[in-house]
Amino acid sequence: MLRALVYGVIASGALLIGSALAVLMGGKADESSAAEERRDRRVDRINRAVMAFGAGVLLCTLAFDLMEDAYNKGGFDHVTLGFLAGAFLFLFVDLWLDRLGSGMELMLGALLDGIPESAVIGIGLVATKGLGLVMMIAVFLSNFPEGFSGTREMLGHKGPRDKIYGRRDTLLMWGAVTVICTLSTVLGYKFLGHASPSWIAFMLAWAAGAILAMVSHTMIPEAFQGVWEYRRRKHATRFMIGDKIEALAVVAGFLVSFILTRITK
Repeated sequence: MLRALVYGVIASGALLIGSALAVLMGGKADESSAAEERRDRRVDRINRAVMAFGAGVLLCTLAFDLMEDAYNKGGFDHVTLGFLAGAFLFLFVDLWLDRLGSGMELMLGALLDGIPESAVIGIGLVATKGLGLVMMIAVFLSNFPEGFSGTREMLGHKGPRDKIYGRRDTLLMWGAVTVICTLSTVLGYKFLGHASPSWIAFMLAWAAGAILAMVSHTMIPEAFQGVWEYRRRKHATRFMIGDKIEALAVVAGFLVSFILTRITK
C-alpha cells in the first residue's frame, strides 16, 4: 500500500509541480516588454518539446504495455470493449470541456485521463511485473507539461476569450486533481490489483483508449501548435526547425519508454 501511495504521489505530483512552476513564472507578459515576450516564447518552446516527449512515452507505453497485457489477460473482446469505452468517454466529456476554455479543459482533461492512468499504476504493482514502474515514469513525464501548460493558459497566456483565474485558485484546483489521481493509484492497488483477469484486461484497455484519445486530441496538437524560425547568419539560410524538434522529441520519448519497458520485464 505504501509503495502504491509513493508511486501515486510521484506520478500525480508532476501536475502540481508543473502548475507551481508556471505560477512562479508569473502571469501574462506585458505586450510592451520585448524581453518578457521573448522569455515566454522560449518557455513555450521548451514546454512543447517536453509535451512532445511525454506524448512519445505514452504512445509506447499504451502500445507495448497496456494493450499487450490487456490482450494477454482478456483477449480481443475485453481489449476492444475497454479501449473503445476509454476513448469515447474521453471524447464525449471533452465536448463539454470545450466550453470551459483551454486552460480549464487541460486541467479537467488531466483529471479524466489521470484517473485511469493512476489506477493502472496501482494495478500494475500487483498484476504485472514492471508495469507499475513504467506507468509511473510515463505518467510523470506527461503530467508535468499538462500542469505547466494548463496553468499558463488559466493565468491568461492564451485564449483572450477564456476566463482568467487567480494564482491561488489555479494552484488549489491543480492540487485537487493531484490528490484525486494519487487516491486513484491507491484504490487501483487495493481493489483492482487482485481482480479477475478479464476485469484487469478491461481496465488496462480502458486506460489505453483514454490515453490515446488524450494524446492525439490534446498533447500532440499542443506540442506542434507553434513553429518558430531559426536563421543561420553565416549562410543567411532560414530553417523551419520548430516542428522537427517536437517530432524528434516524440521519437525520443517513444524510444526511452520502449527501453524502460524491456528492462523492467
